[in-house]
Amino acid sequence: KFILFLGLISIVGFILTIKISYGYLEHHEIMIRAVGVISIAVPPALPAAMGVGIIYALSRLRKGSIYCISPPSINVAGQVKTIVFDKTGTLTEDSLQFAGVIVPVDGALELVRDDVHKLAGEGKLARLRCLQCMAVCHSIADVRGKLVGDPLDVEMFNSTRWTLDEPQHEEHVIAELTLASPPEETKCGAVGVLKRFEFTSTLQRMSVVACDHSDGSFVAFTKGSPEMIYSLCDKSTVPADFAQVLEQHTQNGLRVLALAYKPLEDFCHEKVRHCKRADLED
Repeated sequence: KFILFLGLISIVGFILTIKISYGYLEHHEIMIRAVGVISIAVPPALPAAMGVGIIYALSRLRKGSIYCISPPSINVAGQVKTIVFDKTGTLTEDSLQFAGVIVPVDGALELVRDDVHKLAGEGKLARLRCLQCMAVCHSIADVRGKLVGDPLDVEMFNSTRWTLDEPQHEEHVIAELTLASPPEETKCGAVGVLKRFEFTSTLQRMSVVACDHSDGSFVAFTKGSPEMIYSLCDKSTVPADFAQVLEQHTQNGLRVLALAYKPLEDFCHEKVRHCKRADLED
């Protein structure tokens, strides 16, 4: 802005010099005086002064263990008024670390726990559904013994200690897309995914229709941003401290996802075939 201001002054001075001197001086003298005005308005030592300022800025940054490989960019950075940061580790790390799961207890959320695989043996349906949702609500696939898909989904699935098996296809029954099986010591059945509605950034969630092989029941599982899942859930089933716990962990730089389920009563394979996303998430 300073250089632009000096440039405007020099242009005004150039025009005024020509206008005032015209008719009194020779043309070459007028041009010499007009150019002289420009040289006076824009000091010759300005580039050197700016260079000294950049060197001083580099030394101050170096004291803060900040190293700049493009010194001219310092002047550009000086014009920045707002800086927005993404989640911790998004740009600096190529892997994710599962912190744990928070499940509801008597209408409130308990502390973070990393023993996700034990949820099935605690005799509470909500905890079992939480484990099942983590095991089937994803788009990962087993390719030659290696799980391939979104790193977050892979890390979350690994925490359950379940395995992806080849689904069994039966006649007159809708084919399962994937089959997640629990460890042998876990007292619950496998869960097969019958229909998947992929994650979209606009909806901020993904959903699946699954069949619990232990009793043949159909369940809809949804995973997505806490705010979106909260808006879809029956508020009477949401823990009272949901917002408080969410704020606590997001302020600590953690990426938080919410899980929800819905029992699909009176569902059959034929109804699953024709169901729409709105039917599940309504």
